Amino acid sequence: LGLWTALLAVFASGMLVAGQNYLTRRPLISRKQLGMVVGGGLAAGLVSGVVSQYFFSFGAAMFEELVQKAPVLLKLGQVICWGLLGALLGFGMGFFIPNLARTKAGAAGLIGGVIGAIAFLVAMKLAGELPGRFIGTAVLGFAIGLAVALVERLAREAALIVHWDPNEQTVINLGPEPVVLGSGSDVHLYLPRERGFPDVAALVTFKDGVVQMDNKLSGTVHTLHGGNKLEIGSLIIEIQTDVQNQT
Repeated sequence: LGLWTALLAVFASGMLVAGQNYLTRRPLISRKQLGMVVGGGLAAGLVSGVVSQYFFSFGAAMFEELVQKAPVLLKLGQVICWGLLGALLGFGMGFFIPNLARTKAGAAGLIGGVIGAIAFLVAMKLAGELPGRFIGTAVLGFAIGLAVALVERLAREAALIVHWDPNEQTVINLGPEPVVLGSGSDVHLYLPRERGFPDVAALVTFKDGVVQMDNKLSGTVHTLHGGNKLEIGSLIIEIQTDVQNQT
């Protein structure tokens, strides 16, 4: 159970990270992120698998007669496993998404994990165990992504809105952790190196109700306000704050 869960965790976390990178125009996954996805996914999968298996085995031994009379309890270990896995993956997304509240993301991931478990159990009954695992993993990834996006939106006080073109935009939460713009592999918002952008072109933070941009290209620091728009290369970047939304 632990090995299977670990492999599925790597797959699910890889989908989540690649999706986040796609939205911000970064390479789908960098070497550093790949190492974090594989290492973190294996750890999350093994921990959730082993812990849930332990509790399930302990419970089965303690309540063997009850388990035999109520087979539905046999599924409890799987639900615990998927729920714990979702919580760990949700928490881990905080290492890839700036200013994401990891505890809240973990709670959202727990809900996503339970949804994934239900999908797995239904799919396993209809299509078999192997297809059920992959269907459950896909639903798990989608549910966690949706739940994390909801957590981001509910916790948002200020945001960076990137206008890629008139019909497409990406929203990145602002907070104490700097949002890094540039062409490096570890940035949050990728700016094309072929257009002259360095590894780190700018840092944007939101502290004590104030949005600041540390422009590494000009060596200046600017205080920004809700509604301000900046042109960086071919991109239009807009600042959004709660104060702006309430007026």
